[in-house]
Amino acid sequence: MAKANDMITRHIQILVEQSKPTHLLQLHSFILKSGLDCDPRFISHYLLHACSKSINFAKKVFDHIPITPPLFAWNTILRAFAKSSVPIESIKLFSRLQKVGLKPDNFTYPFVLKASGQCLMFGVGGAVHSLIMKVGFNLDRYIGNTLLRMYGACGLIELAKRVFDELRVRDVVSWSSMIAAYVACNDPLKAFMVFRDMTTVNEKPNSVTLVSLLSACTRLLNVNIGESIHCYILVNGICVDVALGTALLEMYSKCGHIDKAFQIFNSMDEKNLQSWTIMISGLADHGRGKEAISLFTQMEQIGLKLDSMSFAVILSACSHLGLVGEGQKYFNQMQRLYDIRPTMEHFGCMVDLLGRAGLINEAYEIIKNMPMEPNSVILRSFMGACRNHGQILSLDDKLGKILLKSEPHLGANYVLASSVSSLSGYWNDAADMRIAMKLKGLKKVPGCSWVEAAMCSMYFAISRTAHSKLKIDEIPLNINEIVIHRDALQHQILVLLRENLPQILSHNQSYGAIELHRNEIMIRHDALQHQILQQSRESGDLSHGFRPQIRNFQFQLLRALAPNGCHDSRLWILGLCNLRCNNGHGVGTATASAVFVAMEMEDEKATGIIIVEKRSMSSRAELVRVLLELELGPLVCSYWLLLTGVGQKAFYA
Repeated sequence: MAKANDMITRHIQILVEQSKPTHLLQLHSFILKSGLDCDPRFISHYLLHACSKSINFAKKVFDHIPITPPLFAWNTILRAFAKSSVPIESIKLFSRLQKVGLKPDNFTYPFVLKASGQCLMFGVGGAVHSLIMKVGFNLDRYIGNTLLRMYGACGLIELAKRVFDELRVRDVVSWSSMIAAYVACNDPLKAFMVFRDMTTVNEKPNSVTLVSLLSACTRLLNVNIGESIHCYILVNGICVDVALGTALLEMYSKCGHIDKAFQIFNSMDEKNLQSWTIMISGLADHGRGKEAISLFTQMEQIGLKLDSMSFAVILSACSHLGLVGEGQKYFNQMQRLYDIRPTMEHFGCMVDLLGRAGLINEAYEIIKNMPMEPNSVILRSFMGACRNHGQILSLDDKLGKILLKSEPHLGANYVLASSVSSLSGYWNDAADMRIAMKLKGLKKVPGCSWVEAAMCSMYFAISRTAHSKLKIDEIPLNINEIVIHRDALQHQILVLLRENLPQILSHNQSYGAIELHRNEIMIRHDALQHQILQQSRESGDLSHGFRPQIRNFQFQLLRALAPNGCHDSRLWILGLCNLRCNNGHGVGTATASAVFVAMEMEDEKATGIIIVEKRSMSSRAELVRVLLELELGPLVCSYWLLLTGVGQKAFYA
């Protein structure tokens, strides 16, 4: 028997050192021939190593053990499935364990709780919690931490907090789990409150804690706290592993610091698929489409196994950047080379991509050939494209009714459906939708931005309230200072706006003396467009047939609101909006462009102008930072220029 023990030990050692599946089969054959399949000790050791190589093979071996497996073997297979992509198998095995009469120990329950959290089966998790209370394991710290994470994953934050409060001894895992639970339940402020309590008991955070805190910063878009956490990591020499590095670059990327995010990405020794995907998404969100595509190509070349999310990110990037050809290439490549079936998100990206480019018929073909019914997001995207490009299909009215049926509680759907119906000539239907919207008490929620600057968060939204005494002719148009950060073309645009703004305003004779409390000022001036084109051609900055068409300039009055909703009468923002470009190939590309104007008011007047150019996705946030950080005087008006183009040679100013 001693000789057999030595042989099995030697075979297990070989199994540990080698990774070929044939070694598993050889060792299994040896166990069967030697009759060791009835020895609980050998079976447990064999399963322990088999699970690390092939969980499906280990499950087959487990199912054919001629005796009742020992509890160690059960725990081994439960643990393996809880960490796998099919955690529900762990729950099924736990049910079998109870039927054979074995009593679970304090190692068994955490595996089942982890599987319950991953499957979002809070009913099973609650039942297991009851068993834990019954057998007296509720005071076990390891079980308590797993219970906490399970309830947090299922969104039951109150139960998670109760478990946390009942823990007699809390370690760094307990605190980290509670912080992660609040972040998962979209309550980052309470996550920071727990972290504050954690520091008061002198419990030092580990890398898992820091990942959760960085996720909280990302949700709050608070880069100041994120930078403090980054400094803590550097000062304390904490190893930046894949998870922590990914959390850092995501925080910086989502908060608008894309260069810092890229720097962290390049400094990471090891990157996983999530790291690459987040970086590509961040570059695309910041208008750096070529870099996003280049990074995606690198990801393919290094041999990473791309998944559905990777292609969703690159398709979304192509959609927002107007790269129709590249988007179609990746969509086809995803199915042909990677055998990934398109999901609703992939189809939505393609509909949005084609719709933005004005290819309405092609977008409808995507919707028509989808293997599933389009969701409200796709319908809204398609109908919005039809409205924006003035191409109304005969079935748009039907799609509008489907949209209202799928989301009857959303006011924006009624506005969109009404607009499409009116463009189609169905005026009665359009009026009925507006009436139905009012009867239901629905409103279209305006777009808004939360801005954090100088340790203060502010809310920005389009306002219907204006300053009754503020008139446009009271704003002097002599620009005293120009701050330029980019190329000569931007300087030309700024100068042209400066020189032509008075005549642009006077050119609009239909309005006469215009007061800002009208909220909207429509401006049409072909001379400005002509001068921009002429000087752009002379400077050589306009190429590849790209032609900007500036039309329908529109002022919209916005106001800054403090978190408590109080209006700050000193700070107003004007938006000079709506730039449409043509890429020279007959495809009109609508842009989300704006000239933001901020005025700090004193005695209802504004004097002096500072133009601050910034090409950024977070223009309002940057504008507020400029106003606060420069400590401008009480009589200052600041112009904010952001003209962004989409296409091969984007018209950026």
